[in-house]
Amino acid sequence: MLRAHLNFAEIAGGRLHAASERQTAEEAGVSRQTLRKAYESVLVPAGWLRRLKVGRGREGSTWYLGDGSGAAVQSPESRSRTTQFPPDPALEEWNTPETGLCADVDSTVIGNLMGHDAFTHEALGSSALMVIGALHARPHQTASELVVTASVSRATAYRTLNRLLSHGLVHQTGETWSLAPRAL
Repeated sequence: MLRAHLNFAEIAGGRLHAASERQTAEEAGVSRQTLRKAYESVLVPAGWLRRLKVGRGREGSTWYLGDGSGAAVQSPESRSRTTQFPPDPALEEWNTPETGLCADVDSTVIGNLMGHDAFTHEALGSSALMVIGALHARPHQTASELVVTASVSRATAYRTLNRLLSHGLVHQTGETWSLAPRAL
């Protein structure tokens, strides 16, 4: 997960960068729940990341990549190596997550499927894995329900369902979606 933020920071040209939870989770190949747990228990407390602003809609959150010292102030040595300095501590991190915390997926199914090449970053991806896990835990869901149970955005839910449909892994009946027998 830190590697994903390092990639985003490199693209941005410095420690200050933007990244959404969805984007970071997909880049890291983990679920949003796992990403949030890592933020809360390791990355933020250890000083690796600070969220300055929570993203909304199409705008990702604004992050600052720290040095892992756990302190808000950086050493003078690290300041001399970058043109971007830590933001004013008064701005601090917003602690509101971008999405809800109520995913409902079958972790056994996700664990069994996770190692398959079909779910790597350049293939079906982690969002497909989450949708399959959510549909296995609770069949016959609408796309709106999958936004909550699979912890994906509305656009990602529709895009992923259509991708899974094109591969014959899900069936659509009216507004509801279910797994095809061959999906597992």
